[in-house]
Amino acid sequence: MHSRSILWVMPLALILAGAGAAQAQGTAFTYQGHLTDNGAAARGSYDLQFLLFDAAEAGIQQGVTLNRFGLAISNGLFTTTLDFGPNRFAGAPRWLEIRVSLANAANYATLTPRQPLTPAPYAMFASSASTAATAASVLWSAVIGVPVGFTDGVDNDTLYGAGLGLNLGSGNLFSVLYAGSGTSTSAARSDHDHLGQSWTGSQTRGLSVTTTLTSGTGVAGLLGRQGTGGGASLIIPSGLWGDSSDGQGVLGTAAGVNCRGVLGWNFGTNGLGTGVQGQSASSSGRGVWGLAYATTGTNHGVYGQSESPEGYGVYGANDAGVAIKAGGTGIIQSAARSFVFAPGGLLQRSSSSSAVRVECLAFGARVYSGGFVGDTTCALPIIVPAVFYGQNVTVKSFSVYYRCENGANNYITTTSLSVMVDADTAANLVSEANNHTSNTASSYTLYPLCCQELSSTGGGLTLLLTLHFANDTDYINIGGVRVELSHE
Repeated sequence: MHSRSILWVMPLALILAGAGAAQAQGTAFTYQGHLTDNGAAARGSYDLQFLLFDAAEAGIQQGVTLNRFGLAISNGLFTTTLDFGPNRFAGAPRWLEIRVSLANAANYATLTPRQPLTPAPYAMFASSASTAATAASVLWSAVIGVPVGFTDGVDNDTLYGAGLGLNLGSGNLFSVLYAGSGTSTSAARSDHDHLGQSWTGSQTRGLSVTTTLTSGTGVAGLLGRQGTGGGASLIIPSGLWGDSSDGQGVLGTAAGVNCRGVLGWNFGTNGLGTGVQGQSASSSGRGVWGLAYATTGTNHGVYGQSESPEGYGVYGANDAGVAIKAGGTGIIQSAARSFVFAPGGLLQRSSSSSAVRVECLAFGARVYSGGFVGDTTCALPIIVPAVFYGQNVTVKSFSVYYRCENGANNYITTTSLSVMVDADTAANLVSEANNHTSNTASSYTLYPLCCQELSSTGGGLTLLLTLHFANDTDYINIGGVRVELSHE
């Protein structure tokens, strides 16, 4: 049985491996060490591992782990060649960690402390110095490829002359003849302009022009004028003034998705500030004109939106005339719902139920059987605008308001809503065969499934109620009908 060995390596020499000085150095170096086992010089075969680190403890391993299996050690001495690859010795400190195991035992013991690698391996760094930085003591005659004009060691074989806008001073030093004011060290013609020129860059602002004046006529940070201009004086100081005699003072175009040709934004949190304001002095002019010229899609000539519950997306005001006018087709669409009420007092009994008695009251109608027992039909006409501002109206729902004196005896059995097609025909919008027997004031709502859009040729609505009577004592109150309409 082998006892656990106490191993120790003493580094003896680090020798750079490679050829002579005439050849480039490699990345391998020779490492010699002395290994003791239980205090005595080691003899026989051992397995050694070599690892390179950037710190005496912990740190980051540099390169791969090098294995030397069955390394022969005599009288404690061993020699091996190590190569951790290129760029491992570029000037930073390095430490060598060694792990030792009896041959084929795979029971490695890490020797501490790590061994600092002294300058010998750093000679590899000199292989990158193939070009000398200075050559202060080299004679011209020893330099290969010297231009003819420099063979005498004096640069005086070339004559210089100053061209337009340049000055040649002593020592053949050129300088620029500057004109005008400013501190820039670049040169330009004193009478130059930038008409027709363009600039490209990645700056925050392609062009920034600022005036510090805060009042006065015609004050603008930048004036863009086409032709002779509009002839008007700018009264309000502006950051940008566009002036045209034959076209647009300011034209904004955009082609991207959700882009804006012109965006006006007022960051003021109070007052009557305006993001975009349009004015016209013409008796037939337009303060703001929006044109969406695509012939398909849901585009908008002018689009207004307000995030405030008290605000207005679009607001029109006129103290002496029309505030908002719809021209062309005159069609106005709205996503808002409209409601029309038909009072129960308009309820009419069926001609086949002459005994039924209908009393018109303030809240609507009160219906008695009049001695009739069974089911009878009553009709309630509903007047609604079939076309509203040029837009067909759609019936979204209708609600019936009622109360039974005694729902066990007298109640509503069926409900239907129809729309007039012509003098002899009606189209049914919705029908329901459910008993409504509430003894307290109640309502129920039905939703048409078809034919709910009205038109200029068909729009009269009629509500038909089938009422069941078991006696003439109990009555049914019909308060009326609420119809929900949309026109978008």
